[in-house]
Amino acid sequence: MADHIVYERPSAQGVEKSISHKVAMSTTITMQKRETSGLTDDIIDDVRRRLARGDKNVDVEKALKLTRKQVSSIKNGVVIKLSELANTTIAEKFLEDKKKRINGEMDTGLSASQKRRKLSPEKVIEILTYVFNNPIGYARLKNEAPERFGITTVTVDIAKCLLKGKTRLVEREFPVGDVTFERYTEMIDVIAARDYSTMRG
Repeated sequence: MADHIVYERPSAQGVEKSISHKVAMSTTITMQKRETSGLTDDIIDDVRRRLARGDKNVDVEKALKLTRKQVSSIKNGVVIKLSELANTTIAEKFLEDKKKRINGEMDTGLSASQKRRKLSPEKVIEILTYVFNNPIGYARLKNEAPERFGITTVTVDIAKCLLKGKTRLVEREFPVGDVTFERYTEMIDVIAARDYSTMRG
């Protein structure tokens, strides 16, 4: 019978918490924080819509009376909707990403080229979502990246790789926020097909 002992606490004596237990804990903690902050799923949706259409962080903050940290956290996928935590697939990826952020771990399942990628999946999607709706050239993307996306590492070469579809995310990295792999593929196909030689900047 010793093999069937169930500890009162899942983490007791080094026993790993189950995913469902971790999700339940995360959901409870998130609900408590949301009650204090007043951040709802509807607000998160509104922030995502505004950012997707190209609004700057500061404009979203003012329009919705949110803090810089709240908008940035939503923008970077650090804060997601409670309804998304109810989805096992999304919740598992959210907790996995959270652990990696805390530990500074690299995803060992990625290829060598993906490990060398300078941008996180969240930043790639953020950039592509903007560029999908607002066609811009390599130089302009490089110049606007620090202010618009909070990124200082975008060079002209990185911009070219992004816009020509050479920098690729893989299916196992999705969903990223509310963007599915299918939606990402649709966006990258449109963006990569553009003639950037005719674009100024």
